[in-house]
Amino acid sequence: MSFSGFNGTFEDESETCLSRLAAQGEFYNDTALGQLCGVVWDGFNCWGPANPGSTVYLACPAAKGMDVRKQAFRRCDASGQWLNRDGVPDGKGWTNYTPCFTPEIFSLIKRLYSGSESEAMSR
Repeated sequence: MSFSGFNGTFEDESETCLSRLAAQGEFYNDTALGQLCGVVWDGFNCWGPANPGSTVYLACPAAKGMDVRKQAFRRCDASGQWLNRDGVPDGKGWTNYTPCFTPEIFSLIKRLYSGSESEAMSR
């Protein structure tokens, strides 16, 4: 199964990400990285290796409802693992795109997720 990304399939974009980093001399296998958080393609951005205990930032993707002047971020824990949404290391991690949303989209999301499930369904 192939999922469509912005410029092709996620598989194509992922391969492009890894190839680009390899061409720049970045390592993307866990043994070469040692304690660094590894290279990740999250479906929107290609994240290079990150130092343990760091937060890394990249420009927001050029997608409808997102502001490309802002930045998304990921967190790498002290042991060199990407943190998930709950701040727990899981290897894959989670990218926070919340800062990327335009005010209109952010307002819509807040309304959608406030209140009960039945209230959200009626909106």
